[in-house]
Amino acid sequence: MIRVENLWYTYDGDNYVLRDVSLEIGEGEIYYILGDNGSGKTTLIRHLNGLLKPSRGRVLVDGLDTRETPVSRLAEKVSIVFQNPEKMFYMPTVIEEISTTLRNFGVENPDQRAEEILREYGLSRYRDRSPFTLSGGEKRILSIAIMTGWSPRYLVLDEPTIGLDGDYRRRLQWAIDRHLSRGGSVVIVTHDMELVLEREGRVVILSDGQVVYRGYTQELIDLDPGQLGRYGLVKPTYARSTSYMKTSGVIKDYHGYCGVFAEVAGVLDNV
Repeated sequence: MIRVENLWYTYDGDNYVLRDVSLEIGEGEIYYILGDNGSGKTTLIRHLNGLLKPSRGRVLVDGLDTRETPVSRLAEKVSIVFQNPEKMFYMPTVIEEISTTLRNFGVENPDQRAEEILREYGLSRYRDRSPFTLSGGEKRILSIAIMTGWSPRYLVLDEPTIGLDGDYRRRLQWAIDRHLSRGGSVVIVTHDMELVLEREGRVVILSDGQVVYRGYTQELIDLDPGQLGRYGLVKPTYARSTSYMKTSGVIKDYHGYCGVFAEVAGVLDNV
């Protein structure tokens, strides 16, 4: 479990970017962190593997205090894929990017596993290409492939759908589902409400460095679009329609509807 306890953080010693943030991320759980630009989302996830240390409060990763634990040890548990994937590339070819990372994390048969990952993520045709020559979406799916390849306990994705559509978006969904099925936890920072509503999970919304909403994905359907708009979020049309159906008595609750949204989205992608 990751426990964030009364976390405060300031970059300059004066203005706090995070203010008294607390949350718990359990095993096998998906957790969405939402909010407008500048709300503190990326600063928060940088605390999960010790890249940033709390100014006040603490963060515990499976009982390890991030203030006292080396980042290298925390990185064995928490894998973060940031918004700019090219910043993590340093090898001359795609296959070497994957195999070198797997080798560094002690994965058995890293070269064989790297070839499997290429096939799983639809990247085989780029095997011998420089990762810097890929498109934005291809770079993003490569970074996700690399950071999921060694099966960390906690996978953290920062705006993972930027630049992704069609097949690559489906492969992202597959990667998330597989990680959850293996008992891992997934933390997603996003503005993409369609992504959020595709699975039932826990949600926090940050605003000005504070938690202003806690709940579950299906409960977001009932929130007023204007309220979501204040946090830089837009409710999809189908979510507004579902909310109307509940208000009208057509359906009783939203349990299971997040999965239905995912199925409908998949069908529409193929129309």
